[in-house]
Amino acid sequence: MAEDTQEVRMPEKGPRITILKHLLGEDLGAVELCALLGIAENAARRHLDILENKGLVEHHFERAARGRPKKLYRLTQAGRDLFPRQTGLLLSIMLRKCEERFGSREVEDLLNAVVEELVDHFVAEDVGDDLETRLEALVRAFDEFGFFSTLSREDGSYNIEYRNCAFSDVSRDTATLLCKVHRRVVRRALRNVDIRQDLCVIKGDCLCRHVVNIKPDR
Repeated sequence: MAEDTQEVRMPEKGPRITILKHLLGEDLGAVELCALLGIAENAARRHLDILENKGLVEHHFERAARGRPKKLYRLTQAGRDLFPRQTGLLLSIMLRKCEERFGSREVEDLLNAVVEELVDHFVAEDVGDDLETRLEALVRAFDEFGFFSTLSREDGSYNIEYRNCAFSDVSRDTATLLCKVHRRVVRRALRNVDIRQDLCVIKGDCLCRHVVNIKPDR
């Protein structure tokens, strides 16, 4: 079972990172891994147990031609997610090339279409019109998206705080553009409420925060 009490990070060095790298290519047993790492089988099993407790690997059994089924380990999605990706770079280049070829107005129209589709993704049609209900649904969806978001209320406003920036792996210009899209999604999902952003990770703050003002008729 994965640990919920602390953030899981890629090991910087040592046998566990080597195990994770080997499991990228194929499912392996403790015997194969101890041979690849040059460590004792008991040590390999101990590292595998730790990785499994963190939710980074899981085991399954494969029927052998003779003898008992073979216990193999494979990466979970959480384990794969630890490895670096360059999707942020790709997105930054794509947006820049779109603007160069089609112009900023076309890119703006494209982003508006993206906003509308994201609203449908984050808030179901049957949620209703109640502001707090829509806020709660939106925050749950953002949490699943990777923002680690929370909702709180103060006099005259709701605060949506995001402890993780989902746009941190793109260029600053692209991240700023995606932040704008994010605010639009929140505004549209909440039926065009008054919203402002007073904290932003990209600008050096420790978290991002949207302040949703409550209209008098709410």
